[in-house]
Amino acid sequence: MNSSPFFQLWSEPLFQGIVFLTLVFIISLIIIYYLIYRRNPQFKSSFASVLSWLFITPFLFLMLGMKWPFPLILITLISIYGAKVFFQMTGMFHRSYFVLACYFALIVCGYAIYQGYDRLFELMPPLFFLGVCLIPMVRNSYKRMVQYIALTLVNFLLLWGFMHLGRILKMEHGVYLLIYIIILTEIFENVYLRVSRHFKKIKIVSELTPKRSLEGYIVAALITLAVAYLLRDLIPNPQNWWMLGTACFVFGSTGDTVLVFIRRDLGIRVYGSFVIGRGDFFTRIERLVFVAPACFYVINYLQGNIHP
Repeated sequence: MNSSPFFQLWSEPLFQGIVFLTLVFIISLIIIYYLIYRRNPQFKSSFASVLSWLFITPFLFLMLGMKWPFPLILITLISIYGAKVFFQMTGMFHRSYFVLACYFALIVCGYAIYQGYDRLFELMPPLFFLGVCLIPMVRNSYKRMVQYIALTLVNFLLLWGFMHLGRILKMEHGVYLLIYIIILTEIFENVYLRVSRHFKKIKIVSELTPKRSLEGYIVAALITLAVAYLLRDLIPNPQNWWMLGTACFVFGSTGDTVLVFIRRDLGIRVYGSFVIGRGDFFTRIERLVFVAPACFYVINYLQGNIHP
């Protein structure tokens, strides 16, 4: 292990190999998509999506390679920024009481993960609900408070799910587990969209996501499982690769669909832009809000910490 107080994992051959292979893979995809984009402008969004990962990936690996608790701090800051974006999307950012309550609760979640207060982390949703229900009393107001409380609670619950990534990071080989989960989730999402674009005879939820098809879902699921098998040595229980792979594509698609109907109901497609104009911040993390807790409990089950 590296004796540096910061970049702890960068001396590990496995971590170095993952960084190198990931960057080579992304650069190869960029070249392929660029050649396709030159011939067919409809692939502009695909090219932008892959290109954006060339900017995100080095920063992500830089933070994950740092000594604990710096990766947890990153997860907490991402959660707080995600909460800010959600409040801005819903027009609630000026409701400072609700905004600050959500920020504070996410910081408490990060602290609970750091200290190993698992029970406190798991109790945060009901405790937060109780806390935000007190805000109308403090403000001595009832107008639209039910709507504010509901949106604030949805916001917190989504980010509370995302913060399970911090709990995964704290596990043995947690960084590699997290990399494994992110790779599988992103592969599923990108393949799902690309295949659905060309094979869209059978729609799954046509009113919510008309561009996604059953054919795309099946192909993406199979490819995700294949990648889960190929990368199985990254996880503590390689023989159970299929369980994590299944969790990634099932709950990844669920998270995306849930955020779609929230956006559509609020009349918001994309709020601002994030990295080369491809989607907003929530577009990047929405799949993980359900994948993270699902994988966390699957891993605990495989390690014998949860009994049926």
